[in-house]
Amino acid sequence: MHHNAMHPRFAAANILILLCAALCSPHTTAQVAYPAKPVTIVVPFSTGGSTDLVARMVGQAMSPSLGQP
Repeated sequence: MHHNAMHPRFAAANILILLCAALCSPHTTAQVAYPAKPVTIVVPFSTGGSTDLVARMVGQAMSPSLGQP
């Protein structure tokens, strides 16, 4: 027997472990589409500044594709 060959019992055990892991994993089909609620953009600068205005324009441009305000 080669040193690299896996014993059939270990191969079967590995397949069984992988099968159990696949069957026990949570299903992702019941998840809600992201984002499910309005998105908040946090701007760490004062209101009315250039950074705030750019963030508002980016938010307005992203809103239609996200489906959320």
